[in-house]
Amino acid sequence: MKLSSNILKIKIVLSIFLILLLFLLPLFLFSCSNSPNYPAMIDSNNTYEEIALSEEQKNIYPNCTIENYFISGEKKIFRVISERGFVDEINLLVLLEGTTIQKIQGIDVKESENYGMNCFTGTYLTQFEGIDLAEIEVVRGKETPYDQGEIIYVTHATTTSKAIISAVNAIAVFVNS
Repeated sequence: MKLSSNILKIKIVLSIFLILLLFLLPLFLFSCSNSPNYPAMIDSNNTYEEIALSEEQKNIYPNCTIENYFISGEKKIFRVISERGFVDEINLLVLLEGTTIQKIQGIDVKESENYGMNCFTGTYLTQFEGIDLAEIEVVRGKETPYDQGEIIYVTHATTTSKAIISAVNAIAVFVNS
């Protein structure tokens, strides 16, 4: 009788231990995982230092958040999220040299395959390259090459195009403030 009572206690303790292990192991693994190396995604040739941002700096432009800011000499990388994509938020990396855009890259984009994704697979993002954010107040989009503005929207992807322009404008306001 005493032996079966001890075996029951051991089974209970082992069961509790296994349950705790199942709950704590994922928590431990998640907390120990490193965040992505954003600078290496867009410029693997340089080593960048992350600069802390205040809440005011992060939310400097409507419907956009500057999540990360990295520097390496004259080069700067921003990770900015625009809340107004057609399907989901638009998560971008933007590489500047001084105040001039060198490259823009989408991260984990979830836009519609035949519409919003065209902003990331065609030449849309290259239109931004060479724009000096210190020389303009904001980047403006346009429907046709004959309209006023710097960037031509992607046909059938105006919402996504505008979301990307908003993200770039968040960086422009940050750079010029």
